[in-house]
Amino acid sequence: MTLRSDAGVLAGRPPKSLPQLTPEQLQNKANVVISEFMDSGDVTEYCQVVAEEVPELSHAGFVKACFDYALDRRDDTRRETGRLLCELARSGTISVANLVDGVTQTFASALHLSHDIPMIWNYYGDLIAPSMVEQIHMSQLPDMVKCLIDDDIARELVAQVILKTAEITSQDFVLRAWNLAGLTWKQFTPDHIPDEEIAAFVEEKGLNFTLP
Repeated sequence: MTLRSDAGVLAGRPPKSLPQLTPEQLQNKANVVISEFMDSGDVTEYCQVVAEEVPELSHAGFVKACFDYALDRRDDTRRETGRLLCELARSGTISVANLVDGVTQTFASALHLSHDIPMIWNYYGDLIAPSMVEQIHMSQLPDMVKCLIDDDIARELVAQVILKTAEITSQDFVLRAWNLAGLTWKQFTPDHIPDEEIAAFVEEKGLNFTLP
């Protein structure tokens, strides 16, 4: 099955303007793109598919749909979905702004989903970490997870993103990015949480290297 339905594009002519897709259409598109990408692994091909089949107005929604599809699937599906989204942004197929917007949208339902997917924060880390290397800056994290702070789950999500990013880069890379952004763990924690509890959390997660 192929998603390349625009004969004008394949013939070398400019693509026709595409209508904005409904959430259901976006989810179906994301499901097929990820499933086929898992089989082929061809980044260039699926960057082209997304460019031809998903209108720019729907790019953030497409990112969210990819997260929704991959979140509770196998580890390799999450890793490859994260890699594809990273490459879509790196190639300019999807703007970094739309990547960030789409990822942020997924957090609105994260607390509800966590009841059924206890490992959800780890899974978010798998999906987001590839894009933390070049596309998403650490300085964007506070705004991205703002909706999770009051429920005191933002720090858990950020911890997993940091840990997974360190796995594919290094602690030194993460620390430089963290310090450059001027981040502290209090930014991801409700005001009523004492410093001692934050320090204990950071130590428990093995993230002491992020402390001043």
